[in-house]
Amino acid sequence: MHPKDKQQASCKKCYIGETGRKFGTRLKEHKTEVESITSKPFTRNQRASSLSEQNKSALTDHASYDNHVINWPASTILDRESDKSTRWIKRQYVVMIVIIIIIILIVYCCLTLVGDVLFAVLAQP
Repeated sequence: MHPKDKQQASCKKCYIGETGRKFGTRLKEHKTEVESITSKPFTRNQRASSLSEQNKSALTDHASYDNHVINWPASTILDRESDKSTRWIKRQYVVMIVIIIIIILIVYCCLTLVGDVLFAVLAQP
């Protein structure tokens, strides 16, 4: 089985990854990379140059760039799929749903704003 894994950061953002390896193995890799970067004492110059480096995962980038702590015990498996192409389709489906929700929220906010402006214009004597 090939798990999709989820990690939670201190800022309530989630990282959802996909791996062909065991969950514990991938989690250990994430932890090792995050700890190797976040545990170093940096001078200001070293810190600035480290921010321009791209790490192996977005999780490590987030932890190092934003100085956030990852809640490792909250990491869970969301789904298992042994077929790689099916995993990719499932991942794209989740991404598509998130994009649709964001679009709906933007449209709602715009309509609310337009409604407020129209109400203010029509309420004027």
